[in-house]
Amino acid sequence: IREGDALRVRAALGLDREREVGLMMKIGEGFAGTVANERRAIGIAAGTTVSFIRSEILRSAGIRALYGVPLIDGHGLMGVAHMGSLTANEFSIQDKRLLSAMANRATSAIFQHLLREAAEKSSAELSAIFESMPAAVFIGNDQALTRANRAGLDLLGYDDADQLAQRPVVSLV
Repeated sequence: IREGDALRVRAALGLDREREVGLMMKIGEGFAGTVANERRAIGIAAGTTVSFIRSEILRSAGIRALYGVPLIDGHGLMGVAHMGSLTANEFSIQDKRLLSAMANRATSAIFQHLLREAAEKSSAELSAIFESMPAAVFIGNDQALTRANRAGLDLLGYDDADQLAQRPVVSLV
């Protein structure tokens, strides 16, 4: 997955590549970095000599074929997915299409996950700001108060915000 100008291995399966989870590489470095840099699918068939495979596990495992696709959403590169084979000399068109389809689905799921992470971070930051306000602040609607900062809870004599929902809202018209 892309982190700035680098890729971090977030998931790997097979050939003991699970040991590489957390590994960082610059975009343009290694097989995945080359796929990311060129933002296009790259396939390597058996017998093809390439200098950009940096993973010791991939080089020593006897990989015969390798195929990678960039994970791209509307905002740009999100990461890379790739597959290798110890037996096939080259991946079939169907295999390549299947990886591309899975990569598209993964891109959507990753994008949603990143949005959720960003929303949770923003929510935590806003909660910290809300709680640090020295004046009493209340949030609610015409039915009930749903939230109050510590100063607001102290003003009402409550220990926690759950007690707010039990308190009717009084309106003066």
